[in-house]
Amino acid sequence: MTEDAWPDYLYVIHLRNKEAVFSHESALAMHGLMEREAPGIMVTVNRTYNASHLRQDGCTVYTVKPELYDMGLTEGKTFYGNTVRLYDMDRTICDIIKHKKKIALQTYQTAIKEYMRSPQKNLSNLMQYAQALGVEKTVRMYTEVML
Repeated sequence: MTEDAWPDYLYVIHLRNKEAVFSHESALAMHGLMEREAPGIMVTVNRTYNASHLRQDGCTVYTVKPELYDMGLTEGKTFYGNTVRLYDMDRTICDIIKHKKKIALQTYQTAIKEYMRSPQKNLSNLMQYAQALGVEKTVRMYTEVML
């Protein structure tokens, strides 16, 4: 990379950590469900994975049970056009609902509104993920009010 190039930190993390899946605000940003830039890099890993190096690199790391790790896993493009692993928008919405206290209120509200307006939303997946992640009651309330 030349000295004047802008590094794609998300892609670098992806290359160094094949187990890391971009999630929460990082995934919201890549799905276009945020108005501002993510406040850092958020990833999710399997609970059995040693993610201390990711934390040392400045990432916020979430862990999940092995049976929930692959749920909603997909690929997407970074802002520089590189392909990385991230959770689909339905899983991402469930993740931010589950961790609402860690998300800025404006980011949270914008994400929910933009998701509900999106033609790419999959309410069937959303409810399936919500049940598995233990946020079904909250997700049901949002879908009833906003649709």
